[in-house]
Amino acid sequence: MKLQESRKSELADLAEAVIEMNSPGPGPVDLVGIAKAAGIRLHYDDYDENFDGLIAHKNGIFHIHLNLRRMTRDRNSPRARFTLAHELGHYFIDEHRNQLISGKEPHASQCGMFDGADRIEEQEADFFAANLIMPPSRFIPAARGLGSPLETILTLANRFDASLTATALQYTNHVSDRCLVVRWTTEGSHAWSIPGRGYRVEGFRSTLFKSPDKLPSDSATGNVIAHRKSHDSGVLTMAHVFQNVAISGDRDTLVAEEAIALGEYGVLTIISDFVSPETVSPRALRRRTKSST
Repeated sequence: MKLQESRKSELADLAEAVIEMNSPGPGPVDLVGIAKAAGIRLHYDDYDENFDGLIAHKNGIFHIHLNLRRMTRDRNSPRARFTLAHELGHYFIDEHRNQLISGKEPHASQCGMFDGADRIEEQEADFFAANLIMPPSRFIPAARGLGSPLETILTLANRFDASLTATALQYTNHVSDRCLVVRWTTEGSHAWSIPGRGYRVEGFRSTLFKSPDKLPSDSATGNVIAHRKSHDSGVLTMAHVFQNVAISGDRDTLVAEEAIALGEYGVLTIISDFVSPETVSPRALRRRTKSST
């Protein structure tokens, strides 16, 4: 089950309202301050590999437990911030909070998966978290004039103390919806692909980016997955990326491909319309010619 656009809008507005009331100033959003203002008690500890975060309601008080083992022991890391924001989502989203108050068992969360998990509550909490850390009212103006999608995402992730994956999806949701975000595991297998709304509306949904074997041998993603580079960029055609595009057909246009290693979290690929003269190299054009023959 996928989040509807109307629900996404509601959650983004809710996150903006929480920020306006609790962290209106410039700079990264004060998530700890938001939790304290709501009377939520925070607990940072080692909970083995059981969960990233957990929110519980006991004797009229909400408690958020954050697993330092899953956060490289750094409670200020982008992963820790996203986990806290995710659990705050379970508190500020009325339906989630009311279920906990009514006696529902605490749910252990794996946060920031963005993989269409069956639990709609987890998708909602992830989406709320992204908008709490990177509110659109601040994120959109900050994205202007920063360069390619990956260059922009790197700058914004640093500015908002956010993970690259969450920033990439926020970029696709609010800055350029003609993008495809693909996550690969550390072993090089496909984790998930999320096309922006612009691509979805135009019928570009089912991607070929599901196996390194199907990528051009010298693609940016292939180079990063094979550890030949930590990041790379180049040009592909839409027929390389989407199943329903015919080679040399009307829709087989050039697209930019940017890939970056995420360390223990795999590899991230960004496909977009951002094709600049610098990216259209003779090598890239030769690749396109080969795909059309």
